[in-house]
Amino acid sequence: YPDNFRYNIVSLLCDDIYMIHEGRIIFHEDTDVLLNQYGLLKVDEKQFEELDKRYLLKKRKEHYGYACLTKEKQYYIENYPDIVVEKGTVDELIAMMIGGNEL
Repeated sequence: YPDNFRYNIVSLLCDDIYMIHEGRIIFHEDTDVLLNQYGLLKVDEKQFEELDKRYLLKKRKEHYGYACLTKEKQYYIENYPDIVVEKGTVDELIAMMIGGNEL
């Protein structure tokens, strides 16, 4: 996580996830939505260039190319059958939200 970013995952109450930063809610999502609709795309440089980025929330440079966070996992599964789309765990998705770069 970035050194200058302190966060607290407040709770998994009523199947919701809240993230609070400096006293403000910066993220709130139903756990089922997070696990069913969000996903991590793993693409090489060429695939990233050709990717429709409308539904990407964050990206992170990796040794193979890019890891990208999306809330529209199914869109990429249906329209880009050659890319890796992972469901991701709650921890992986939150780490990407915190540590990924804005598009």
